[in-house]
Amino acid sequence: MIPSLFYIVNFWGGGLSKDPQIWGTFGDYFGGIFNPILALANLIIFIKLTLIVADMQDKSTQQALNYEKKILTSGLMHDSVKELSEALNSLGQKIIANRQQTDWEVLRVQQTVTTFGNNYTHLFIDIDNTDLLTALNNLLAVVRTRPYSQQNFVTSFDTYLNAKDQYIQKLHHQTISKLEN
Repeated sequence: MIPSLFYIVNFWGGGLSKDPQIWGTFGDYFGGIFNPILALANLIIFIKLTLIVADMQDKSTQQALNYEKKILTSGLMHDSVKELSEALNSLGQKIIANRQQTDWEVLRVQQTVTTFGNNYTHLFIDIDNTDLLTALNNLLAVVRTRPYSQQNFVTSFDTYLNAKDQYIQKLHHQTISKLEN
């Protein structure tokens, strides 16, 4: 409205003209004033919309990356728990089948638990494998004793089984909660 007001104040001479040339000049005046203003407004709006779309894409990409990270981490957690669980269960089965030849199996499982503790426990928040290692060491001490004390073996083996079951349950719970968060 301000450019129209300037035009009217400076060029209003006595009413509306019937001359097309004057109207053409009037149109050129408004085109010269409003076209740069509209072009600048369009440029500002275009830049603003581009920034909004880029921000939305960044947020979407970050959400997708976070989701994929959760999936990959929980997959790694699941695989490590599965490997550990198989080793722990294998030891139990071999001890039940043949107590006399389990030294090597106990050492192998102890190494598996230690490796798990060193390589994967950072994925499992608030999980400590000390109880399981203690139960394994106690079982190892009983297994290596010749001749076996049946009562000590049963007690150590029960402690091992309880520690193993509780540990695996905690690990599974952590794996599931990783996906839920």
